[in-house]
Amino acid sequence: MASKKGFQTNLNLVPFIDLFSTMIIFLLSTAVWDQLAALETQLGGGEVSKSSQPPPENIKKVKSDLRVSIGAKNIELFNSGKSQRISVNTDGTFDIEGVANFFAEARDRDPQKRDLVLKATDQAIYENIILVMDQASARDFDEVVVVGETAQWE
Repeated sequence: MASKKGFQTNLNLVPFIDLFSTMIIFLLSTAVWDQLAALETQLGGGEVSKSSQPPPENIKKVKSDLRVSIGAKNIELFNSGKSQRISVNTDGTFDIEGVANFFAEARDRDPQKRDLVLKATDQAIYENIILVMDQASARDFDEVVVVGETAQWE
């Protein structure tokens, strides 16, 4: 006679509950971090996605006579009719001291001035933009507006 072996009818659900609760906590926390790391941008040329929000009504408009234009081959600095051009070397570096001196002269000319318009072309090197912004910040220009290539000087 063959012995009948019964099937175990009790299923231990505790490990499954632990696994699913861990997965839920992990998925919820990563979804939150994913949303925090997202950066919404607007494409140039006036293309606006449907999910973008309208700009706030109280936008501070800066009309500055201190302007910096950063391109791939040169950096142009303008201050009250005075302009200076600094060429970018083939390795992407440029005379950072020239930019620092320009900002120092602008600060000496008007110590109360805090605004600056920085125009970056599409070919501008990111590190150069950051270096110019660092020099501006070191001279207490804390109202910096960065505009794209399509922006027009006033």
